[in-house]
Amino acid sequence: MTTISGVPPYLWRNGCGPTAVGMVLGYYDLNGFPDLFAGNASSQTASVNQGIASQGSETRGSGMQLHYEDYALPNDSSSSSVISDSSQTYPTGCHASDSIADFMRTSWSSEGNFYGWSWSSDIIPAFTNYVLLKNPSYVPCSTSYYMDSSLTWTVVTNEIANNRPMVFLVDSSGDGYTDHFVPVIGYSDGPPQQYACYDTWDTNIRWCQFREMSSSHSWGVWGGWSFSLAMANKPPTNIVISNTNVLENLAVGTEVGAFTAEDPDTGNTFSYTLFVGTGSGDNGSFTISGSNLLTAASFNYEVKSNYSIRVQASDQGGLSTQKVFAISVTDVNETPAFLGLDALTGTNFVLRWSSVTNHIYTVRFSTNMMSGFSVLKSNITATPVVNMYTDSVQGVLQKFWQITTDP
Repeated sequence: MTTISGVPPYLWRNGCGPTAVGMVLGYYDLNGFPDLFAGNASSQTASVNQGIASQGSETRGSGMQLHYEDYALPNDSSSSSVISDSSQTYPTGCHASDSIADFMRTSWSSEGNFYGWSWSSDIIPAFTNYVLLKNPSYVPCSTSYYMDSSLTWTVVTNEIANNRPMVFLVDSSGDGYTDHFVPVIGYSDGPPQQYACYDTWDTNIRWCQFREMSSSHSWGVWGGWSFSLAMANKPPTNIVISNTNVLENLAVGTEVGAFTAEDPDTGNTFSYTLFVGTGSGDNGSFTISGSNLLTAASFNYEVKSNYSIRVQASDQGGLSTQKVFAISVTDVNETPAFLGLDALTGTNFVLRWSSVTNHIYTVRFSTNMMSGFSVLKSNITATPVVNMYTDSVQGVLQKFWQITTDP
């Protein structure tokens, strides 16, 4: 046997349909969606009763007119025919719908309903509209099933196992006709297979065999409904980046920082893209891989030290936000450092010095420091991280070298 813990057992309130759906909503109110009923929904309080089927003065045409006064009166439960009520002129002359029974059109004479009656076709609209009335940010979802086709034992066990109470329309009397809505809160694989429900007449769990309606047995099933609630997706509200500075002269593809989106929803996932708009002038100098901002160029501080990009963060539902970021290039010491002088065969020597990307170098020489330096070789392209140049000292007593760079 498997049952859902915490489904509140409410008693019949002006209709089995709104009462059954009310128990489903009471369960969700207690499990993450607290706006469905005012106060604590674990017991059948006055607020819960008003949510199931609102009631005012209890006198038709006098005092506060709510569901009971507009539609349950005149009470035609013992009449041989439906007695007209305010639904005949709906919405004129009627209160604004504020309860499950209102949205289910329970007791509406215009729908051919006697007192307490509801149609199966109004179960989903009642669930949906009542939820949205109470909190438009909730997302209600319902599905109809029929016993001769889609309402399978697998459906029932799956819904219950995932803590989603259902509602069944049954034949409680065994005459072959539907007569009662009940919330389904459990199952037993048997044999025989059984469903557990609250019958709305007392607070005990009733176990009934899961089978189609028949005049040969009671509590047969005509059809059922599954329900679920979710929070409406909200857009992200901000984007932050872990770092906005990058050293000059680094290779293309260097990681600058990682993006993180801030969102009122928990558990969302995000994608990040460079977006064209105000502040996007330097988007072409960067790329995004996953959540990481990468360089698409090797930057030169002496040429440009500040960049502006515009980034969009989108959640899995397609909602997004955008933000402009200023990326700064950090200057580095680019003065070439002499690394060594290596002798080759004869009188040739190899000069070695440190170099950085995007720079060119000039090698100068002097045989007499008092007379200054002369250009030996210019426009030497950088080959990071070490550049080399071969020179000869043949025929000179001494030789000095100077290496300079231009950005």
